[in-house]
Amino acid sequence: MDIEVLEKDTENVVRAAALGAVVGWTIGLSQESRGLLTPLRFFDPVPVRMAVSPVLDAWIVLSRMVRHETPTHLVAAQYLDTWRYPAGAAGFGLANLGRGVPPPLSGSLDNPLSEDAGALGRAAFWGLAFHGEPSQAVSAALYDASFDHDRDGIWAAAAVAWVVAQTSSSVDFRSKVATLADILPPESEIVGALSTVLNWLGQPDGFVHGSNALKGLNQAAATFCASILASGGDDFGACVGAAATTSGHRPTAGLVAGVLAGLRFAQVPTDWSDPLGTGYIAGSGLRLIDPPQTIDDFTEMVVGAHAHLCPPALTAAEEPIPAPSEVTEADPAPTPTPAPEPPRLDPEVARRLRSTSPTCLARLEGID
Repeated sequence: MDIEVLEKDTENVVRAAALGAVVGWTIGLSQESRGLLTPLRFFDPVPVRMAVSPVLDAWIVLSRMVRHETPTHLVAAQYLDTWRYPAGAAGFGLANLGRGVPPPLSGSLDNPLSEDAGALGRAAFWGLAFHGEPSQAVSAALYDASFDHDRDGIWAAAAVAWVVAQTSSSVDFRSKVATLADILPPESEIVGALSTVLNWLGQPDGFVHGSNALKGLNQAAATFCASILASGGDDFGACVGAAATTSGHRPTAGLVAGVLAGLRFAQVPTDWSDPLGTGYIAGSGLRLIDPPQTIDDFTEMVVGAHAHLCPPALTAAEEPIPAPSEVTEADPAPTPTPAPEPPRLDPEVARRLRSTSPTCLARLEGID
């Protein structure tokens, strides 16, 4: 297939995933105060607009970082300046930053919510922005999560970035999830739950049975596992409808499942996107940033971030043509194309991810 066609396909898939995030957050938020439910098949109630999302507003901050080529290790400063949402772990992280406490200490110091699911939705952005580059996605997600989280609050975010960056309709979703056992620290509750997740992933009623078997996890691990189980559904609606009924954080599980479903199915059915209308509804926590006017503007913003970080390769017409040889020889036998190696985590990123003492690590690295 032509390189230009492949790049266009990637743009369309990232666009669908960004729209899936909006749909998933909206249905998940609508179920947040309800008891445990059976997986939904559609919105209940049907919305008249998208739901306000501090996480999607964070994507606006991160997209601007990408456009301005701000290094990812400076993400905490961007949040402190432009993203003021004091709920959950972010409130403790922002308060610590305001007192001059740098990350990752800002994520763990006096933070009783350091293992909530707040960083998972932000990590999904990095998985899309670095789609096809999972090691870079994990690196960015680690910097992002560490300003307001610790331990599984960080590790679950890294897991989201790793899986999102590799998911598409042409890859085996289960195999990408399975590789988490090789990259996450053994202390993570996700590692202990992974065999159960893989056992029920894609099975009939697998989300219900798997969720019942995974009770008692911290919120970050529970939300991650639920979003993966939900993403094994047969269609987009089945994925987000299941995620919206998890025992974890439902808006976040819906968002992550919506992203993964958008990547797996390469589109969001209009039955799911039309009820949201066209306008992007920003919250009140953005500072010094003009949000997108429409949901389409929002999805194009995410596509633009991906294009900036992962520019297209040369097309066949642009590649230099080698000079002809003066000696004509018989064409050699074609060399078999080796199978692509599975993605590997950069050793430095792996070291940061596996550290059980991120505070000391940051001091050693001199990260401000």
